[in-house]
Amino acid sequence: MKFPLSWGRSPSIKVKYPDPQPYMADPPPYTSVVSPESHMNMNGAPRTGRSSAAAGSSSAFEPFSSSRRLRDIAYLQAPMRQDSKENALDTLRTYDTVVIMDDSGSMQIDGRWEQACDALSELAQIAATYDRDGIDIHFLNHPTCGMNIKDPKGVRHLFRHVQPEGPTPIANKLDLLVGDYVNKLERAGRRKQRGDELALRQIKPVNFIVITDGVPTDEPMDSIVSLARRLDHEHAPLAQVGIQFVQIGNDKEATEFLKQLDDDLSGIFGVRDIVDTTPYLGTHLTATMLIKILLGGINRRVDRRGGEAVMSK
Repeated sequence: MKFPLSWGRSPSIKVKYPDPQPYMADPPPYTSVVSPESHMNMNGAPRTGRSSAAAGSSSAFEPFSSSRRLRDIAYLQAPMRQDSKENALDTLRTYDTVVIMDDSGSMQIDGRWEQACDALSELAQIAATYDRDGIDIHFLNHPTCGMNIKDPKGVRHLFRHVQPEGPTPIANKLDLLVGDYVNKLERAGRRKQRGDELALRQIKPVNFIVITDGVPTDEPMDSIVSLARRLDHEHAPLAQVGIQFVQIGNDKEATEFLKQLDDDLSGIFGVRDIVDTTPYLGTHLTATMLIKILLGGINRRVDRRGGEAVMSK
């Protein structure tokens, strides 16, 4: 299934904000982050902006080449040095972590459900060492959710009570969860205008991780663009919200969806870039990989505003 890059906004969105000025297509040169390739996004593609890709240069944007796949596998599987891990956890302490878990029927294939459960169990245990809030886990279809999970037992209990079945409504869940968070920012912005200087500072930045194995059955690009426009309208910091798409399983259509999603939405629609994607890399997902993926997205957004990278080599 191909996803046209000319998707419009969802007709369900009633509020129309004025189009913001486009962000610069190319971030400033990266400082050293975790690997020598840290100036690239998490699927290995250089952040060149849309101009060169649109001009037809095949070398300007090759996000899923075999050489980059092998490099990313090696990077994501490599153990983290203790000082790098401590720096990473110090950074993640300032963010809330919200997992959006695909519980569609295909997640029962090839042990994908168990693999995701194992990775998130380990992530929850690590999160407990740096964030008293733990992690939140929501599912695309099942109404059950786990809030402030801090240990593997909580994750496994949650997964045992959810049976993977149904479609892949990613846009719907983004509208609910990310939309609710942006609503809070907008309310805090109004309180700040009335003199409450602490209103916005009391809302932690958040990383949303979407773990999925297939193509969505709705249109998440519409939702993402609309949410990004609202964040631009509020002049929220660029690192306030990040959405990480992580593929589990080797479905080719899902990989193609991530390609479409990662074709630099900011350059196409003139909005901030809040999305990072990590396609299937031919290896089991682990908590260390998720931490590196989270930090990679944070680093890229921080660098876009001219700051220092949050994790050194």
